[in-house]
Amino acid sequence: MLYAGVVARTAAFYKALGVWLEPRPDGREVGEIDGIRVAVVEGRQDEASPGPAVPGTSMIGLRVSSVDEAILAAHQAGGAVLRPTEALDWGRRAVLTDPDGRPVEVVDDIRT
Repeated sequence: MLYAGVVARTAAFYKALGVWLEPRPDGREVGEIDGIRVAVVEGRQDEASPGPAVPGTSMIGLRVSSVDEAILAAHQAGGAVLRPTEALDWGRRAVLTDPDGRPVEVVDDIRT
């Protein structure tokens, strides 16, 4: 479950990165990534989220066709770049933040 300040805004971010989500009558957005159930639900507004790489937190990783396109889509959907694109011997990666500040790694197979 991804707890969100505004469910529609957070769901739009993940949809922009290619995650299939479907709105439900109860306000949640639910979908699946390679057989793993994903739900975006309203979080409690009185809780502060911990920063990235803090024990007990997680980072979502998504394989995308292009890191550059993912960054543009994420930005348009309310996300930001936490760590810029870096070229590695197996492809490229960047770390974004979703609208709630959660880190999201995007990777592609493009070698430079």
